[in-house]
Amino acid sequence: MSTTEDLAVRDEYSLLSRCDTTLVSLVMPDDISFDDWSSLLGVVSELHAATPFMLGDAVNSGEDRFGETAPAAYTGLRVSDSTRKEYSSVMRRVPKTRRRAGLSFAHHKAVMALSAQEQRDFLKDAFEKEWPASRLRAEVLAHQGREQTIPRGERLRLAANAVWISSVREQDGDAVSYRVPEAVMFDLLEALGEPTPEGTEAQNNGA
Repeated sequence: MSTTEDLAVRDEYSLLSRCDTTLVSLVMPDDISFDDWSSLLGVVSELHAATPFMLGDAVNSGEDRFGETAPAAYTGLRVSDSTRKEYSSVMRRVPKTRRRAGLSFAHHKAVMALSAQEQRDFLKDAFEKEWPASRLRAEVLAHQGREQTIPRGERLRLAANAVWISSVREQDGDAVSYRVPEAVMFDLLEALGEPTPEGTEAQNNGA
């Protein structure tokens, strides 16, 4: 299976052809149904997540094929040179046979310096344990014996940001709650220097 799960052949992607799109806008047809709108949101978000992988692979394939003439094509890119180089480097060092659909570019960047088997193992753990990229980075650094290089303030920032990103709003009548994956809350507790309870699901209630 490809990194993008064969995006181009999925029926949902025909919804884009019904929209009026430009580089800076998307206007949906007036008669779009709720189900199609929901699918369209999924399509656009998947394309956003897939962009670093696809652009990195496209750059690498072009450089392999066209050699010294390849840079002439970079003037048309709408990303900075540093971003292009980052995407290209990560995709070179984490080939598609080791990538996991469902994990972000940041996850794959976190393991790029590891051996092939270590990349597979860490990405497998991140996928199965639903680690945010910040948790995976911390695990990789700990594996490399470099955990102490992450300042406490930065660990707190990463952990708090992961809580915000992963929280899911749930409503039952007038009661509203925000559910956060257990592993993410454990990350926050560890960053705070608090003990992590076992076998519990973290849940924050709000008005």
